Amino acid sequence: MTEHDPELEAFSKFIEALEALEAAEKAVASITAAFRERCFDAAAGWKWVELNGCEAVSDEAMAYAMSTQLKRWNMDYLSLRAEPPAEPMQE
Repeated sequence: MTEHDPELEAFSKFIEALEALEAAEKAVASITAAFRERCFDAAAGWKWVELNGCEAVSDEAMAYAMSTQLKRWNMDYLSLRAEPPAEPMQE
């Protein structure tokens, strides 16, 4: 049987957290770029929908009260390809 190493376990969790942060930051950049490309015109400004911000927040770091203030966008039902973009499904 191998001995439990708390330092190795803590380091592994730290690496996992860094990888999750990197993936979240890539998702933020991708979402922001998609909105800018599809919904922003340099001459006319935003059309259809304006992206005011995009933040990656861990579900472990978010309080319930904060989660109730956010609008959930189920990306399974949203298309940025429609002309104009389709309305998201109402909750």
